[in-house]
Amino acid sequence: MTSLYETNFTLELDIPTDEERVEIRNPSASTKHLHITRVGITSQSEFAVFRLTRYNELATHGTGGDAPTAQTVYKWLSDDAATSMEIYSGEPGVQLIWPNSSAIDYLHDFQLDPSDAGDDDKLQFNQYLSEDHTVVILPNTSASLQFPAGQGTFIVKILARELLVQPVAHIASAALPGSGAYTTASYFNIPEEWTDLTFLVTYTAAGGSTNARPKTRVSWSDGTNSFIQPIVETSLDVSAAPVARRNQYELEQRWPSAVTASATIRFAVPIERMPGLGKVRLDVAELGDMANPGTVAVTIMGGRS
Repeated sequence: MTSLYETNFTLELDIPTDEERVEIRNPSASTKHLHITRVGITSQSEFAVFRLTRYNELATHGTGGDAPTAQTVYKWLSDDAATSMEIYSGEPGVQLIWPNSSAIDYLHDFQLDPSDAGDDDKLQFNQYLSEDHTVVILPNTSASLQFPAGQGTFIVKILARELLVQPVAHIASAALPGSGAYTTASYFNIPEEWTDLTFLVTYTAAGGSTNARPKTRVSWSDGTNSFIQPIVETSLDVSAAPVARRNQYELEQRWPSAVTASATIRFAVPIERMPGLGKVRLDVAELGDMANPGTVAVTIMGGRS
């Protein structure tokens, strides 16, 4: 897995008589894993333990007066509104309900080890979740922090890191556009630590086609403008010596024929990260039989060389 972004949220909770639970939801649309890395607490009361539970489903929310309190939804990316972390707080069993204990796949009670920061009226606590207590929330699941009753007002801060699971879907399996037009997938935001990435392409010829083959090109973006992937001509024109001339072109890669109808070919398109450009995509088009475009699917793998 690759770490993409770290985010955090802070809640102020008032628990005079009833227990309180904070739900951290990772909706199915996120497609990413959420790694809880740290829990911090500032409290004016002494309490000994809090419970962290991970569930293999999302909680059912109460309605009406029993509805949980919704917190700000923190988007991972400003241009990716579908992926988000959702935070709710409320009373367990009333506002945040998990149907049965079989939904639990991790449970741990953390003993608080407070440190006095010089203010005798406050308890300050930081719990870094080590490898022994790794909590990764999968898409369409959630975790909860449960605090005992009678604790007054305290502040809890959670740090979470988004994990990208490879391979990453880039182009879902679908027929290519007609007339040899290129696909226009959304740009992929390259993780900061990646220096190289590879597009993994699966192309299937259309039924009845005998000369189907695809072509590809790489397109870069700075978030506003698009830029082509260049290739430099190897030969030099020295007719105007001492000035040497060399042409540059947009790189269009043409791939082998699928040979027979409905045949599938798979190929990789490796590239290096272009400095200053954090978004990239692969465009694919039908080259061999433009009247009968094939089907293509593309995923992405990457890392640091």
